[in-house]
Amino acid sequence: MITEQRLVDIPTTNGVHTWNNMRGGKNKIALRLDRFLFSEQILNRDVFIEAKILLGLGSDHSPIRVGIDIKKNNGKKPFRFVAFWLRNPQFLRKVEEWWTQSKVKGKGKMHTIQLKLREIKRKIKEWDKEEFGNIMEEKQKLEREMEEIEQKIILEGRDEERNNEEGRIISQLEERRK
Repeated sequence: MITEQRLVDIPTTNGVHTWNNMRGGKNKIALRLDRFLFSEQILNRDVFIEAKILLGLGSDHSPIRVGIDIKKNNGKKPFRFVAFWLRNPQFLRKVEEWWTQSKVKGKGKMHTIQLKLREIKRKIKEWDKEEFGNIMEEKQKLEREMEEIEQKIILEGRDEERNNEEGRIISQLEERRK
């Protein structure tokens, strides 16, 4: 069917195996289970396609992601709500306080709401930085470390040291999700 439909398997750029039995040495088994198939017609156009193995985060399976015609976005990063903010007992009270104390007025009700939301977003960002510091940078650093150890495991296999390092990073990432 793959040949008949003229499909092409996109190789991953950072390794081969997407599954392993999490063992080292002669007991290790590693296979490529996941694939992205594209028609030759798409590949014959000026389209950039890249498949990359993602972090398994302790799982025996590492998913892969495909990027198609990736373009750099030079705009600002969008605001993202972070769930762990809700675990802080002050958060909801602060948001309510900022909302009720806001004095912004727009050209109509919807414009006023838009301006208030923009002001709340700014205050949340400031509060986040004061309350949690650079937790996002710390998380990104851990994710980079995890990527490096996963890459070593993909290319060189598992050993006790890599397993321990992977476990340490997973624990620290899990702490940041709580």
